[in-house]
Amino acid sequence: MNLEKTRPMQSSRADEQETQVLAPRPAADGIPPNTLLVNTYRVERLLGGGGMGEVYLARHAGLGTEHAVKVIRPSMGGNAQVMDLFYREAKVLRGVRHDAVVNYDGFVRDDQGRDYLVMEYVEGAPLSERLKHEPLTVEEVLTLRDRLCAGLAEAHRKGAVHRDLSPDNVILPGDRIESAKLIDFGLCKLTDPGQETIVGTSFAGKYRYASPEQFGLYGGVVDARSDIYSLGLLLAAALGRPLEMGESFAAALRSRQNLPDLSAVPAALRDWLTAMLQPDPAARPASVEALLERWPASALLAVKDSAEASKDAGAGRIGSGPATGRRWLVPAIVLILLLGMGASLYWVLRPLDVPRTPTGESGISTAKSRIEAGEPAVSKIDPVDREPDRPATPAMENLEGLIRSDRLEDAFALIQARLASDKPPTDQIWALAERLRAAGKIDPAFALIRVLATDAHGPAAFALAEFYDPLLWSDTTSPFSRPNAEKARDWYRRAAELGVAEAGVRLEAMQSAETMP
Repeated sequence: MNLEKTRPMQSSRADEQETQVLAPRPAADGIPPNTLLVNTYRVERLLGGGGMGEVYLARHAGLGTEHAVKVIRPSMGGNAQVMDLFYREAKVLRGVRHDAVVNYDGFVRDDQGRDYLVMEYVEGAPLSERLKHEPLTVEEVLTLRDRLCAGLAEAHRKGAVHRDLSPDNVILPGDRIESAKLIDFGLCKLTDPGQETIVGTSFAGKYRYASPEQFGLYGGVVDARSDIYSLGLLLAAALGRPLEMGESFAAALRSRQNLPDLSAVPAALRDWLTAMLQPDPAARPASVEALLERWPASALLAVKDSAEASKDAGAGRIGSGPATGRRWLVPAIVLILLLGMGASLYWVLRPLDVPRTPTGESGISTAKSRIEAGEPAVSKIDPVDREPDRPATPAMENLEGLIRSDRLEDAFALIQARLASDKPPTDQIWALAERLRAAGKIDPAFALIRVLATDAHGPAAFALAEFYDPLLWSDTTSPFSRPNAEKARDWYRRAAELGVAEAGVRLEAMQSAETMP
């Protein structure tokens, strides 16, 4: 339900948030019930939380309105990156005002400097709970599509990409599809390749709804079209049978290189879902508005009515069994905004965080001239499916044989398959990554390099830094649409920690370039 909104008075803090200094800092072990936050919001109970923060149900002391209050855990309050991300989530919600998006009610600060994001409190069950009991009809899927597209359109207009669309993050107030609300912008990014996200402690299959770009494919650039892909998977799942998109990371990566099987999807939904689920973002609708304009619900329902003229009324569903009505809906209030729950897979899907190290490493000692030449330009191509008709020989049954024979796509497919059950030797993964990169197959090379870099592999960390490095970047040798100096420095420092001496040289070159008049 929509509740009356309150807005605390503003302070002089930078433009991204509203603050007010009024109340003592809560204890490190949580906020006890009946605590009065900033002399305004009285805590009633803990709703839930993740590794970074907690969400409380609180009531406005003067107005009596209910609110969801999100707070970063005290143990994380000194982490500048975490706090920057928290401020950005507040900024996103503050800027996106739409009935299909959970509302921002304020951003306040206590006298100890602890910040609170105050949001609309929504009473209702998540779509995922509804789908445990019955699928949506074709009409309901179209209603949900139009509702969520309207909210996403407003977010995209404000430069925000959700990046974590799933049935868990759609709330149905009063079990009404037409009132659905998007929640949990903890993974939201602004349209800047250097922006990061707040990440929780478990992924719980979240990659099921991730786009190919979030796996590093097609350049790894996440924009509004990524939300379109994820929304397509969400809407297909709402029919009662989620598409087969892979149960492991390797399988999920493979599945994102092809259009999923939509043969079981009703005809009224098939064409536009096909458009939404194109692996290459360039082949998808450019915006949610373009999607709705091309396939309006009224025209699609006319197609459905015509197709069902000679069929039973229940033919519009995927799945079996009669509808069970709404008796499953528990009247309990459902939490709506857990801090990044189900998102730790994002370490491999987003631009990666690395441990910060002090500047001024001793290895920084040589000239920028060693770097400026860069790397040979090569043509970037998209991942290629394994060739099923090529006969395999005993000599090529192993990974090393495939690499030696220059069957790089086959070797990459084998690596993916092995990653699903075990981890191939690091030297084999690295050898293939180097060969793929040298051959200009940047997307699969990037996927392997990221896996190794996060596993403390020095050369891979160095290679990842090179992808970001402004002195080396080009659209033919990097998976990114733009360079990112901060990320390049971070990964060069990490590579130096792991024993790559050349990383210090690269850091010095970047520093010299940045200080040149």
